[in-house]
Amino acid sequence: MTAGWSAVRALYDQCLRPAGTGGPVPPLPAVREAFAAAAATVAARYRGHEERFCADARAALGTGSFAWYYRDPRIVPGPGRRGTRPFESLVETARRRRDAAALRRRLAGRATSAWLTGSMSYGPFCSVGGAVAGRAGSDLDVLVVTADPAALATTPARLAGLAGVHGPDLDHLAYRIARYRSGFDRRVTCFSHKLPMWSYGGDPLLPPDVADPAYVLSLHVVPAPLWRWLLAGDGPPIRGPVACRPGDVHDFRDTGTTRPEAHVGFDGSGHRRPLATTAVDGGYLRPIIAHCVDDTDRYHPGFFQTMVRPEPVVLWSGPAGPASPARYRRLVAERLAYERRARPDELLRGAFAHVRYPWLPGPAVAALDRDHGSVRPVRRLIRWV
Repeated sequence: MTAGWSAVRALYDQCLRPAGTGGPVPPLPAVREAFAAAAATVAARYRGHEERFCADARAALGTGSFAWYYRDPRIVPGPGRRGTRPFESLVETARRRRDAAALRRRLAGRATSAWLTGSMSYGPFCSVGGAVAGRAGSDLDVLVVTADPAALATTPARLAGLAGVHGPDLDHLAYRIARYRSGFDRRVTCFSHKLPMWSYGGDPLLPPDVADPAYVLSLHVVPAPLWRWLLAGDGPPIRGPVACRPGDVHDFRDTGTTRPEAHVGFDGSGHRRPLATTAVDGGYLRPIIAHCVDDTDRYHPGFFQTMVRPEPVVLWSGPAGPASPARYRRLVAERLAYERRARPDELLRGAFAHVRYPWLPGPAVAALDRDHGSVRPVRRLIRWV
């Protein structure tokens, strides 16, 4: 068995020990995050061998069954997006890493760059969960930037035969791509699609009596010029007040929603902005707000900007790379420094300007603050008497 499992076992056992005055409580976040870090270290030695990784993980934890550790009744899940158990998240992260690698082998090309975003970026082995306790499994979020939007047409054929993908679902993807190519100006329209994974048949990494293996591959495809606009390269400036309104830029989605778009600033203040979603052939059009600086001169990142904070995981890299997230994060750091100078008595943090801040693991919060400057306390100190 590969070295490193002793730390995984010790930290798993530590997750079992916390108890409050009213009985068992969720594992301490720092312990849970240390378990994730130990699992990630070991997983790096099993790249391409995820089934053996999960089998060795189960053996390292003790004599219980796979199902016992996946749903370990001794562990109280945390609230909201922290509601995963350690072995559950280990298995679900391994499944998505395997599928992301298969996706890279089929789709990587010279005309595209791609990143893993969402929980697989900011919370592997910690925030990634399965379809248990009435909740859906975590999405596998993939952001693709392409210099040649026409290349999207070959995606269904290149995914044919991919383990976990059902033929009729690829047919629906192909239909929507055809509508996107023929009906929309690809210079100002993104393409988003939720492709079901493992919704038919079982997954060899997840015994059928443990949990539903189904989850969603959430694919976002952005033409390179539009990507530069979204990351404030060619779009609304970050440095001065701009109107909080969408322009003639849209996301062609396969699902409709009436949910307002949430934006959060460096001070933690939030805005919920309703966006009209229009039904069209093949899906829905939803306006995109790159970001806004409101009438109080506070910056609020938009949906796509939030996807690349903290730093996403590079899945593959091509010529679309010059519009990289790194340049955008430098612009945000400059904006945070500007707002701190303007409001020296407030506590302003890069991490606060993320809609999932309350649920982010500690390392992700630290990465956001590190990207945008160290945490600085308010100027006036409070003297406790």
